[in-house]
Amino acid sequence: MAIQFKRKTTAAGAPAGGSLLAGELALNTIDQIIYTSSDGTDIVELTGGVGAGTVTSVNSILPDGAGNVLIGTDEVIEGSTNFYYTSGRFDTSFATKTTSDLGEGTNLYFTELRSIATFDAQLALADTDDLAEGAGSLYYTDARVNTYVTGTLINDTGPASSSELYSSSKIESLIAGTLAYKGSWDASANTPTLADGTGTANDWYKVSVAGTQDLGSGSETYSVGDDVIHNGTVWELFHSVDAVDSVNGKIGVVVLDSDDIAEGTTNLYYTQARTLADVANAGYGTIDDGGVPSLTTVWSSTYMTGLLGDAIEIDDGASLASTTKTWSINKLNAEFMPLDVDYGTYV
Repeated sequence: MAIQFKRKTTAAGAPAGGSLLAGELALNTIDQIIYTSSDGTDIVELTGGVGAGTVTSVNSILPDGAGNVLIGTDEVIEGSTNFYYTSGRFDTSFATKTTSDLGEGTNLYFTELRSIATFDAQLALADTDDLAEGAGSLYYTDARVNTYVTGTLINDTGPASSSELYSSSKIESLIAGTLAYKGSWDASANTPTLADGTGTANDWYKVSVAGTQDLGSGSETYSVGDDVIHNGTVWELFHSVDAVDSVNGKIGVVVLDSDDIAEGTTNLYYTQARTLADVANAGYGTIDDGGVPSLTTVWSSTYMTGLLGDAIEIDDGASLASTTKTWSINKLNAEFMPLDVDYGTYV
């Protein structure tokens, strides 16, 4: 005895809707799918078809006796997106990277601020003992200075140049029989006391306080910085700077104006007479408001203002002035300044 459900053995496909009663089964042997109906009108698929829920092989590898398929990357072909790792691919990608792609860790990246801070911190702990002496810039030593001064600067054989010095013994020999500096002298209090009858030839004092004294040869006014030297008979005054006694007859804080300065022969002062004479020499002898321009007369400012105030048109062609026309600047220059003026070229 056998039970056969509704079935289809010739082609794939589900039963038509309404062809199954609620709970009635139908089998498609080609699709290997079982169908039923939940209410007699619909068709419900109960299985997933051939091999549904079961792996029969993966990349042509069959399952073992327990139904497991063992597969590795060697059995999986590389796709177009997810690529397998190779050293060549890593090197190519790594070559395009910079420190910007790598976060900073314990080993810090270089920055100028970090470098300066580190250098400053280390330099603060160092001194010249930490820096070896070079071949050109040598450190100072007393021995080196003494050697240089005695071997290079000191010259006792002839006149010293601007880069040489005489030794103290040479200087002593040079000034022997010449001036003997005695120190400072207060000319106001005569301290130390000086007089023509006392002193030795070539004794020399430098005035430290100004004053007026008569040392035996008449009253003298001494200024700070002056020299007082005994000539063997009397004390002589030598001014350190030639002072100005007066300016144009004035002394003290002098303020001059042109009234205090006499006129020279080249730069002359202004006078009205000189101005009128100069105008006449230029050919402008008289003021003429009669209306007829002339090379020997000029119009007054009042007459010119009246002409220009009534003018409504610039006309350089008319030979006579008009009460309704005015001349241009060029025309006026030609009429009233018949002088050639050439200021030259500029650079």
